[in-house]
Amino acid sequence: MPPNTGTKALLDRGQAAHAEYRLTVDREEALAAYESPDWETRCLVGETLAEFTDDESAAILGCLLLDRQDEAVSERTAVALLNRDDPYGVALVLAAYAVCDFEQGNILVWVFNTAMHEGRCDFTKHAKTILSGENQWARFGARNVLEWMGIDPTKL
Repeated sequence: MPPNTGTKALLDRGQAAHAEYRLTVDREEALAAYESPDWETRCLVGETLAEFTDDESAAILGCLLLDRQDEAVSERTAVALLNRDDPYGVALVLAAYAVCDFEQGNILVWVFNTAMHEGRCDFTKHAKTILSGENQWARFGARNVLEWMGIDPTKL
């Protein structure tokens, strides 16, 4: 039986597995449901796509990090990306931080700070790679976070 890629199927599966923190869906299901009106579905999409590094997933993750309908979507997508603890995930969060509004910025800074303090993401380990990378928004976000941390980017 082929998987049902509709938003309703994702929501039904999510409600059935309510006791679990994270329900796994495949990439195609996530891509099909990223514009869902249901915030829990969009959270699941962000958590799922955080595992992938293709351009299509990155574009959708950027939208979810800047979700204007529900803060939980931005938060849970950022958590999933930072839990990767690699330059790719950190750069996506930093790029979103560079272009977000004040409220979204507060959410992303809180998630970023929590991930660093809990040892789930070592930003300083990835900062040099991000600062020399092609993503101008990630570079801008990285410089802002380094400044916030009191670290001179030229000393990395």
